[in-house]
Amino acid sequence: MRAIQNAIEEILERANLLVIAVAVAIGYATVTLAQAVSGALVMPAISAIFGVTNLEFESFTIRDAEFRYGALLSVVIAFVLVAALSYFAIVVHEGRRWIATTRPCPECTSSIPAAAKRCPRCTAIVPHRPE
Repeated sequence: MRAIQNAIEEILERANLLVIAVAVAIGYATVTLAQAVSGALVMPAISAIFGVTNLEFESFTIRDAEFRYGALLSVVIAFVLVAALSYFAIVVHEGRRWIATTRPCPECTSSIPAAAKRCPRCTAIVPHRPE
């Protein structure tokens, strides 16, 4: 529990409230979209495969207790869609973060912009390095 609290405090320290609000709104929209895709496309396709009218309303009963496995399946599919979208968003973001924006000068080893042709510190001509 302490780790979650530390993570939340770190996020609040690094980001401003507007960024967090936008992230929550996008997260909510993603969940809503995943639920819509699950209910309108995936569940009807699964229902057609198994020959059921609407799998989302399928259930079984044990001693007067109704177990709605179709509704659970719909929620699980929506969760998997959100998890996949989140994973790919993080992978794309992390991939962009690792693109080098600076490189060392071969003469004086100071940090220079990746696209620089000449070092601003020692004025050495820096050969272009292909990305």
